[in-house]
Amino acid sequence: MDEDEIEVDHQICNKILLVWINIMCWVHWINFLAIPITMLWPYLFPSPSKTLWMIEFAFLLDIVRKCVDKKPKSLAVDNYDIFVEYLKSNLILDLFATMPNLFSGMGGDFTFFKMIRFYEIDMLQYSLAALMRWTL
Repeated sequence: MDEDEIEVDHQICNKILLVWINIMCWVHWINFLAIPITMLWPYLFPSPSKTLWMIEFAFLLDIVRKCVDKKPKSLAVDNYDIFVEYLKSNLILDLFATMPNLFSGMGGDFTFFKMIRFYEIDMLQYSLAALMRWTL
């Protein structure tokens, strides 16, 4: 492979990553709206729906992405540094918000753990910025 092909592959990966981040922004919106509703009125959602499973699976995939994706102001040099940086910052919070729900069969007992994800409230700005670009 010459350098032009590598650059094209890198650009394609960046576009796929950007699409995934936008998808996760919208998943965050759904999560931030649905969690308080399910906690206040659990009888509205008597059984775990496929949507809740897909949301949790998306967050699980996002955990994997964060293990190898470099943050904008990161000093990480390689994938090991990226993983260690994520391990030191938010990996435990992300696992704590995701795993109890998956292992309990999406029961309502652990819904409050999903509130931990509110530390990522800044993700919502990406979806709003994308929406503004599409409407203008």
